[in-house]
Parts: sequence; C-alpha cells; structure tokens
Amino acid sequence: AGAIVKPEMERYHYWKALALEQILDNPLGQIRQVFRKAIKFWVYLPQHTWIPTLKTFIVALFVFPFGCYGLWHWRYHLLAQLSALWFSGLWFFHSIVHSELRYNFPVMPMIFIFGVIGFFTLLNNLGKVKHKGN
Repeated sequence: AGAIVKPEMERYHYWKALALEQILDNPLGQIRQVFRKAIKFWVYLPQHTWIPTLKTFIVALFVFPFGCYGLWHWRYHLLAQLSALWFSGLWFFHSIVHSELRYNFPVMPMIFIFGVIGFFTLLNNLGKVKHKGN
C-alpha cells in the first residue's frame, strides 16, 4: 500500500511546487488567468482570445443580467440564498482551479431560472409603474 501512496504524494508535491513556481514567476499573468477562467464560467472563450463565441455571448447577455436582477429581487428567500451560494461558490472554484472542465453545468439551470424570474419580475414592476401613473 505504501508504494501506491508514494507516487500519488510525489505527484501532489510536484504539481504544488510547479503551481507555486508559476505564481511567483508571473503573479500578474496568474491573476489574468483567474479572470479569464471566471469569464469562461459564463461564456465559451476559444483558446488565445478574449472574445466569447457568439452563441454563449448572446445567451449570457440576456440571462446573466436578468438572473442577477431575479436573484436580487428574491435575495431574502432561503432558496435564492442557497442557490446563489452554490453557483457563486462553484464559480469561485472554477476560477481558481480548472476552467477546462465545465463546472457550470450543474448551476446553469438555476441562473436560467433566475433569468426568467428576473425578466418577469421586471415586466411586472414596469407594469405597476405604468398603472400608478394612470
């Protein structure tokens, strides 16, 4: 059993040392990489570019603002708070660790739901303003 554990630990120490070396060699580049990973959570960025693909950009352009609005409107509800904690935690984890894996898949339905809630809440609130003026 010791022979199996040792290579795993050696790999861990190797990758840990390599990560630390890269951070110390180019801290601003690593911060830039974290920022890129954060963006990649919401849209697909092809390699060597900061321009998202059109499909994911269009979806994010509509869903993300409405999702934020819907979440803000329901911020005092426990379900909204738990959902926000889940996808913001996953977003943070995605940004710091592995962006090539699609960690956003489990939480995308929640942001779509908040997007729909936000859209209809906004329509409802605009309707109330319109009726108050009459």
